Amino acid sequence: MFPRKRTSRENNSENGNAVVEFIGVLIVLFVPLMIAVVDMAVVLDARAAATSAARDAGRVYVRAASDAQGRDSARLTAHLVLSDRGIGSGPVTFTCRTRPCLSPGNRVMVTVEAHAPLPYLGRTVAVTGHVIYTVDLYREVRP
Repeated sequence: MFPRKRTSRENNSENGNAVVEFIGVLIVLFVPLMIAVVDMAVVLDARAAATSAARDAGRVYVRAASDAQGRDSARLTAHLVLSDRGIGSGPVTFTCRTRPCLSPGNRVMVTVEAHAPLPYLGRTVAVTGHVIYTVDLYREVRP
């Protein structure tokens, strides 16, 4: 009629199973989550670096004496900013509405592409940074 009481020997068969199950669930869920968090941090860092490189390259470009000199100096600046952070640099592009790009009052968009290596996936991801600068209105026009 009444349920039989378990003896201490019967209760010992379940001891330790909760710890093993917890470790198994922890490995299955926690490890991939940490890999995703680390890779996301790398991508966000690369995006911030690309934006910083675009900002510095844009500053160099709009203050240059000529278009060719400005493009070369801006590309070098972007490469240096990205290499300081351990990120591979891609192309640097300059977009403007009117030619020459460095004419007074013209708006120039500088785009920098960076390639971030994902440590656990063994791949790289490309991210871009954009910035728009206005050329000084009192700048002397040079070809």
